[in-house]
Amino acid sequence: MGTGNLITRKHYQKQILRLLENENAAFIIGVRHSGKSCAAACVEEQIMKRAAENAAVLEKSLERAKWECFCADDLIKWFEERYSPGKRNLVFLDEPIHLPDWERAAEHIVSHPDVKLVITASNRRALSERFSMYREGRYDVVEMLPLSFEEFIGFHGNRETTAPGVPVQSKRYVGADGGAHTARDLLAGYMTKSALPIHWNNGFLDLDPLSSADGMYSSIVLHDILEVNSSAGLSSITDQNLLGCIITVLAKAMGRNVSATWVGKQTPLYLDRPSSTKTVESYMRALLSSHLFYMAERYDIKAGQKLKTLAKFYIVDMGIYRLIAGEQPDDGGRALENRVYFELLRRGYEVFNGKYGEEEVKFMAADGHDRVYIQTADAFRERDRRLLLSPLRKIKDNHPKVIIVNDTETRTTTDGILILNSLEFFMGAGLGRQRSTVY
Repeated sequence: MGTGNLITRKHYQKQILRLLENENAAFIIGVRHSGKSCAAACVEEQIMKRAAENAAVLEKSLERAKWECFCADDLIKWFEERYSPGKRNLVFLDEPIHLPDWERAAEHIVSHPDVKLVITASNRRALSERFSMYREGRYDVVEMLPLSFEEFIGFHGNRETTAPGVPVQSKRYVGADGGAHTARDLLAGYMTKSALPIHWNNGFLDLDPLSSADGMYSSIVLHDILEVNSSAGLSSITDQNLLGCIITVLAKAMGRNVSATWVGKQTPLYLDRPSSTKTVESYMRALLSSHLFYMAERYDIKAGQKLKTLAKFYIVDMGIYRLIAGEQPDDGGRALENRVYFELLRRGYEVFNGKYGEEEVKFMAADGHDRVYIQTADAFRERDRRLLLSPLRKIKDNHPKVIIVNDTETRTTTDGILILNSLEFFMGAGLGRQRSTVY
């Protein structure tokens, strides 16, 4: 397999480089295959180009620590043999959570002067209270999400052929295969294909897309759930059949509010036994820790508070979704909702599923004191308009209200609700108000 168009994810590299300027521990987290190790390697290379005489870069992968019988004392010895007094020592540890008692080795490493520790991990358990720098708040986190739409376009080897400044609806591209594509064509692919930056050859997977998704899914389950759970000395995730069942239930329920109790009631459809709510809760926490799913808690907009019951779960990759759930009748709307959720996270929002009375607002996205209310829809049909507009019109504050739709032009209602074409949104359009027009 060639190196192809492996993307370097420059946005995240810039974040990591900025974090290297302080003394905090840095955590680079995200789902497996999101490009964490590649970003770290690119940062290491830039550091050595800029300050080779004043910096020492130490990097160690601990993915296979358990199988290689590598322990915390071995990691301490490895560090001592490479530590350079008088230099800025940048220590990159990849997947240390696979090393039992890794926190003890990390404590030893950061006790030395002029050490900056960077940890890359595919499981949130790396954010461990047993590590003093995390416990005391002396840490920074960069969370790597799936590819944005613009990253996806470049990653697949597409090159724009239209002049700068052309409206996004008119943009044209030539693909790695020489074929011509519109921006809308590419967005249709973004809605269904994987957006994880694994190795591609000339813009196309060497493997069938479902085979690739199967490989990614299997590695997440094996390495980032089952193995991590074992390395941490935990016994809560032991039933692989139940784990697969819960993943299937959550994938097929994407876009609807669920609870652990409800998920437990669905498991007899796939297994010949019921599952307790407590057991299901522990498995769902493991899925969130592995970044296979992300959760949007429910928020009562009228009461101004988060709710403890029900939440939505969004799967990190649409390629994996299609592997698990197959074709669903409403995939167009569900895929759009899923992609919008991750784009909002990418833009720095904390994202909730909103409710106003008995009506739903798909997302309430908050950034400090600012917020925006968002609905999504595959089509802006007459019969759907009341359902989409009604809850937004009942919210009386002055924060922006937006409906992101696949099949309509961008415009604004007479009362200030922005109807935003999905292509423009994924190409970077903001969520503020635009000039009002009547429709």
